[in-house]
Amino acid sequence: MSTHTNPDEKALPPAEPSGSDRVALDVYRQAIEHVSVAASITDVNANILYANPAFERLTGYSQLEVRGHNESLLSDKATPPEVYRDLWKTISSGEVWKGRLVNRRKNGTPYLADLTVVPVLDEAGRVKHFLGMHHDVTDQHQLERRVENQDALLSSIIEAAPVLIALVNIEGEVMFSNPAYKMLRRDLQGENVAAHFLDAFRESLSVSLHDMCEKGFDFSAVEVRVNLSDDETRWFACTASKVQEHDMSAAGYFTKDGRAGLLLVASDITLQRRRYEEARTNAVRALMAEQQMVQGMREVISGAIFQMQGPLNVMSAAAQMLERQGENGHDAPLKAPIHEMLNAGNAALERLKAAMPRTADEPVGPVNINELVREVLDISIDGLLRQGIFVDWRPAQILPNIPGRPNALRSMIKYLVDNAILAIKDGGSGREVVIITGTTSDGDVKLEVRDFGPGLQGDLRLKIYEPFFTAWKKTRSRPGMGLVLARQIVTDQGGSLEIENVMSGGCKAEVVLAADGLGHDPDYEQEG
Repeated sequence: MSTHTNPDEKALPPAEPSGSDRVALDVYRQAIEHVSVAASITDVNANILYANPAFERLTGYSQLEVRGHNESLLSDKATPPEVYRDLWKTISSGEVWKGRLVNRRKNGTPYLADLTVVPVLDEAGRVKHFLGMHHDVTDQHQLERRVENQDALLSSIIEAAPVLIALVNIEGEVMFSNPAYKMLRRDLQGENVAAHFLDAFRESLSVSLHDMCEKGFDFSAVEVRVNLSDDETRWFACTASKVQEHDMSAAGYFTKDGRAGLLLVASDITLQRRRYEEARTNAVRALMAEQQMVQGMREVISGAIFQMQGPLNVMSAAAQMLERQGENGHDAPLKAPIHEMLNAGNAALERLKAAMPRTADEPVGPVNINELVREVLDISIDGLLRQGIFVDWRPAQILPNIPGRPNALRSMIKYLVDNAILAIKDGGSGREVVIITGTTSDGDVKLEVRDFGPGLQGDLRLKIYEPFFTAWKKTRSRPGMGLVLARQIVTDQGGSLEIENVMSGGCKAEVVLAADGLGHDPDYEQEG
């Protein structure tokens, strides 16, 4: 114990205890002799009458060295004077004082003492002695300060972090969140932001919140889309880690039970996503422009071959007829010129076929029709708006990936959209293209492209897939190969394409693409 000398009184030399006092001291001594807490007994002036072995071990002073000396022997100047004044005021009134002081050992090293001073009263209620008990709490103090420092540091980091941080319990309730999270919550007008992230984990990874909390799944870089409004969308890369809060009650001392939760950390990747989407759109635009150029050349050359093939077939038939007439026929002089023309025509035809641009074989991979439709619309939207044509896109929220060739499927979608635009421009009841994606009852992917054009009249349904046939009155310059190529791509994909009139007006092109049409690989059955 270190009570320091009473600042309001002059220290007196320790008085020799009377007989009754000696009996009392013996009782106290026997009571505290073997306790592990440093204990000392003093007179009313804090002069030490007795110190137990634990006192000796803690302070380094033997009982002989401290007996008769004041408790101020242990005092360190780091303790503020007002602490000592409060101590003396309390114990002098006969009340127990509890607190902490900085003491100093015999070797000069300071330590933090957790001190309790109990006044011992006589029969008349007057203070006769003081019993002081203290123990070293320096390590505990250091641990407390370390925890405080770490807590302050972590709080500063969390408060200033540019990422969203939220701790949710197993019921999905937010137990803690940082300012960045609260700001997004305000932007969403109080909506539960954590629910967006948890839904993304459940939908993309098929894992429940209970399993994430209890089984300890850790996920990283799951992209989450948050719609702030119809015009503003933000993207986040979210990670989730299990956290375990241990039971701090006395009953939980011998167990490790506690409440499980999930720590969500999300960084805003909207800018990166936009740059990625812009770069991807530009790449797709360049790729499709190149494909359209190649396809345009193929259509021109195919048209020329088609136009030349007819006359060559006639000349070939004429040559065969002259051969049957022999040398005596009236038209025998024509045989040589016809053969020369036929040979020249066939040679020109072969040169045209050799000049036909070749398309590289595209590898098969998992594709999502929603993504392909969005990419086609991204590169077509400016042209559609200039023509006053609006697109009503109704994508399925979750669409399975299918094995396919993405570039070819993009071209197929573009052919169908272009065909719908031509139908609208040729005269119809509206200037809107409706695009719908979904799945069939068999799990295959379905794509519908509807227009509000004049529809299929008469026997047009039998001719729409003929090469170089076009029924559009206002767009005669078109080569008439769009639907032919679209049907070929769908057939190669292992799907089907049907075009039919819609009762409300216009036509509907319905494409069904088998989920296992190109690969029969269950790994392709992923959510998109």
